[in-house]
Order: sequence, then structure tokens, then C-alpha cells
Amino acid sequence: MPKTIFVGDTTANDEKTKKILSKILDDKIEQFYVDRERHHAEHMWLQEMMKWSNEIKSSVLKSIVKAVVLGIVALIIAGFIVYKGS
Repeated sequence: MPKTIFVGDTTANDEKTKKILSKILDDKIEQFYVDRERHHAEHMWLQEMMKWSNEIKSSVLKSIVKAVVLGIVALIIAGFIVYKGS
């Protein structure tokens, strides 16, 4: 017959078990604790960086498109000048 570990008042034993398990879990989980305010601030920073990145990407893309369009227009004008000059 197996031996019983807890004898007597099971409510008191349950509370002791909960306290022991809580302490063990707290010790194990402590390294993963994240401060809520710092976590929120980091999310706000990331959101700001994503917004800035999208704005920069948009500006660079607009600049590249403008340069290509102006290059094409310049080639058309140069071609027209050469065509009329001949």
C-alpha cells in the first residue's frame, strides 16, 4: 500500500503546497519579468520607428520616380532638339 505524503488537515496541506509551488514558479519566472511601463515605451518607440521608416521609404521612392520621369522628359526634349536641328 502506498504511503500518504500529506496527513491530517488537507486544507492546510493544500495551502502549503500552493505556497511552495508559487515560490518555485516565482523563482523560475522571475527572469522573464518585463516592466509594463518600459514595455509600453518600447512599443511606442517601435511604432514611431515604423512610421518614420515608412515616411523615408515613401520619400525615397518619390525621389527615384521623379528622377526617372525627369530623365525620360530630358531625353525626349534632347531627342526633339536633335531631330529639329538636323
